[in-house]
Amino acid sequence: MVARALAAALLLLILGGSSPLRGIELPAGELWSRANAAADAGEFADADRQLSELLDRGSQIDLTRYPQLARSAAGLAEQAYREGNAPLAEWAMAAAARLDPVSAAVPFAAADLARSRGDWLGAFRSVFSGLMKLMADDWTGTLARMDLLLILSLAIFLTAAGFAIALLVRYGRAATHDFREILGGKLSAGVTSVLAFSLLFLPLFLWLGPVWLILWWLALMYAYANLREKAAIVIVLIALALTPLLIDYAAARMAGLQNPVVRAAVADINDAYDEGALIGMQSLLEAQPEDPLLHLLMGNLYFQQGSDVEALVHFRRSVQLDEDLAGAHLNIGNLHFLNNDFTAAISRYERAATLDARMAIAPFNHSVAAAQMNRYDEQGRQLERAKQRSRSVVNQLTRKPPVQKISSYELPLSDAFATAERIAKTKAAPEVFGTYAFFDPSRSARNVLTGGAVAALILALLMAWARRKTGVAGSCIKCGRTFCSRCKSSRESATYCTQCIHIYLKRDGVSLETKRKKLDEVQDFQSRTLRTRRLLAFLLPGSARVYEGSAISGLLLLLVFLLFVSSAFLVGRTAPLGPAADTLRLMLRLGSVIGAVLVWLLFSIPSLRERSG
Repeated sequence: MVARALAAALLLLILGGSSPLRGIELPAGELWSRANAAADAGEFADADRQLSELLDRGSQIDLTRYPQLARSAAGLAEQAYREGNAPLAEWAMAAAARLDPVSAAVPFAAADLARSRGDWLGAFRSVFSGLMKLMADDWTGTLARMDLLLILSLAIFLTAAGFAIALLVRYGRAATHDFREILGGKLSAGVTSVLAFSLLFLPLFLWLGPVWLILWWLALMYAYANLREKAAIVIVLIALALTPLLIDYAAARMAGLQNPVVRAAVADINDAYDEGALIGMQSLLEAQPEDPLLHLLMGNLYFQQGSDVEALVHFRRSVQLDEDLAGAHLNIGNLHFLNNDFTAAISRYERAATLDARMAIAPFNHSVAAAQMNRYDEQGRQLERAKQRSRSVVNQLTRKPPVQKISSYELPLSDAFATAERIAKTKAAPEVFGTYAFFDPSRSARNVLTGGAVAALILALLMAWARRKTGVAGSCIKCGRTFCSRCKSSRESATYCTQCIHIYLKRDGVSLETKRKKLDEVQDFQSRTLRTRRLLAFLLPGSARVYEGSAISGLLLLLVFLLFVSSAFLVGRTAPLGPAADTLRLMLRLGSVIGAVLVWLLFSIPSLRERSG
């Protein structure tokens, strides 16, 4: 029987292949062209009729969205407005909303149009409506998440730079003191001081870039930091090591959305018409004709457009290549169901349920087919079986429109990305799939920043271990003078220099002249500290807290502020959510700037208003 069915399908293909089992054809491009031409001629009633016919035909084969046509309608609306044809612009925007009621791209285009008319309130409402729909669409949702990853990557790098600078200002004098002590026995005092200070900027003298300077400061200051600061340094170095991987992952995901495999999966998941996905899959199958998942996706696209005969050919070919592919068996069963061959459909559903113990769609469709044969006891058993596998999936399936009694297998988006990456890594990839992006963590990890961050972390631990016996230099909290174990006894206070111990703690008999000089030194140090804290607070909110010793809170505040700053520069640039989203980008940047200003006002102004004690 299988051979006869395949022979019949092939015969229909030879005769034209234009008569699907459901009797529904969807010439979407032709119908939209007619509607477009009628609207351009001012015959809006005829244009609405053509558009309604397109939507009605699509609803009969469970197509609910037309993203490409919606973008075309939005572009027509913008062009018509520029040409002064307001009725055509209004019709085109309404058509875009009907063609894709779920997509966020349509409200963003409507916001651009409202902004062109000077209707800022309408533009804001449209942007807000688009943001509410952003994550409901796999396409725009993926782009938005990857855009946030890129923004986060930039913010992490800038935060690491600000954190390193704050630590340098806090512990730079102590590190210079240790370098002087190390070099003191070999060189003269003047040369030692210059070299000790120069060692703080060692990567620059080795002709290395500023990235290495940040890593050097983090590694060098680890030995001087307190416990919380040490933890913060480790966190920052690990985050820096992961940043290139985040960037590569985001770039591969954004580029991967254009891959025919991913486009086909997205179109199937969203019940969306995407003619470009079908064309891309045809080219891909010519290069990879023995891949069962590609035939499954191609069959889904044909089935989605009502071409059941072509879909059956690809589903059967998928099963021939992989007998254990449950999704192909399920979809073949759906074609039998639509042809009223419920016994054959149930056989395929049972086969799919056996091959994939987690698939809830197979027993659910089995229950529907059993109901068509008046086997209500079996219907109840299969429905309960489906609920045991996934109650959420069953609830989602039962909420679908009544016209859709059964559901098809849809390749999950994560599996689609994995399939696209697998194909891109084949031997034919350089010639055929050279432009297909994929993420390879091992390859992405082989970069300067990741290697440098790991090396800096190892160096920090080694230097701290090497100084565990001799200790590191400290600085007096009163006058700022640096000291080490060779300068004063370890039994004395660890936070005061020798002079301040005698003047402020022991209160020994010290001359008035010495006390006066020390008092001037203390006042100068406190004034210098206050100016430094104000400068850091003015430039980077949070860095002043790091300078004061509050490493964790300062680091988090730095990250929040720089996230707003990074968003103001990058949002919408790296992952555009549509060709017409200028108003969205403008409002997001404005919101990011406002957020950055608020953080600066809340946390920098108090530091700027401090007075010297």
